[in-house]
Amino acid sequence: MTGLTSKEANIRREKYGPNTIPESKPHFFSVFLKKFWAPIPWMLEAIVVLEIIFKKPAEASIIFI
Repeated sequence: MTGLTSKEANIRREKYGPNTIPESKPHFFSVFLKKFWAPIPWMLEAIVVLEIIFKKPAEASIIFI
């Protein structure tokens, strides 16, 4: 058994388009937010909140940055 001939392949390519799946890139904002969805970032965010509660804005800003 043989595959498609070049002529038949060209006809199908013209009719249906190339045999590819378009790549979808995730939105930049969603990629950025996913960086903060893990245990280590949660701990850092909690520390920033605690530093603000204990009135240490310098330490909180350094950790935040």
